[in-house]
Amino acid sequence: MPEVPLRTTRDQSLDPRSKYKDRCRLSRHLADELDLSAGSHVRVDEGPYSTYYRVQEIDDAPAAPIVVHEDHLDRFGIDGETTVELSTTIPQESRTEARKGGGLAETLLDDGSQDRILLTAPHGGAVERGTDEMAERTYELLERAGVSASLWMLHGHNPPGDSDVTAHRRWHVGKLADGIDGYPGLRRIADREFDLVVGFHRSGYDQIEVGGRIGDATRERVAERLRERTGRNVWTDLDRLRLPGTHPRISTNYLSKDGERGLHLECTPGTCDRYAEQAAQAVVDGIRPHFG
Repeated sequence: MPEVPLRTTRDQSLDPRSKYKDRCRLSRHLADELDLSAGSHVRVDEGPYSTYYRVQEIDDAPAAPIVVHEDHLDRFGIDGETTVELSTTIPQESRTEARKGGGLAETLLDDGSQDRILLTAPHGGAVERGTDEMAERTYELLERAGVSASLWMLHGHNPPGDSDVTAHRRWHVGKLADGIDGYPGLRRIADREFDLVVGFHRSGYDQIEVGGRIGDATRERVAERLRERTGRNVWTDLDRLRLPGTHPRISTNYLSKDGERGLHLECTPGTCDRYAEQAAQAVVDGIRPHFG
């Protein structure tokens, strides 16, 4: 990993109002050296702190190899310009190491033989807590039923004792479709075009939202099973959903066949924390026509 100076700017083109504050500018020399382009994801490490940035711009006349808006440092945990280790591979720890040290780990369970069902939890660990557990339990239930599926997850955590930056702020990765090369497991399955992709997410809302670009029949069936098994209010009207998950480049859709077979689940905190098993069973029951 090269060590490079990280500098800050007040330049509005790096969009300090971005919700996740995850934009950066790279020098043309560094981008060419690392084979990066606009949209790529890069990882930065400094001492116990690490995070990722999305490449917003590539500059032919840069002030430094990597530049971020000064308001975007608070996702990193540092308080000023410094020298960082920069890498094009975003997750670099095992799941245990990430949890203990405050990093990001990637999990892929896939034997390369099937393209029917993919389960995803891109914001697992402490980022959207409980979503990777729901994805894992769904995978186990399918496996127990003799149904082949693949499972891809990310697990993000904070360094021990760091309470100033949340794991959600540090590791909520965005626009994965543009940064696939940064995630070795994702790269292995990105061209598969699965018949059904289920994405598990956590929201702060009082209702579970069932969205995505999959047909209405599947969404309504999954929603009904979720109501039965969790007792939660479940919304399916795409025009009403706050996070409908219908953009074609959202990973749930992007990884599916023709970009049209993603099932996007936004679950309530209570569902994630206390009803993971019930939610997983509801999903399996709801998608049964896709494998039955």
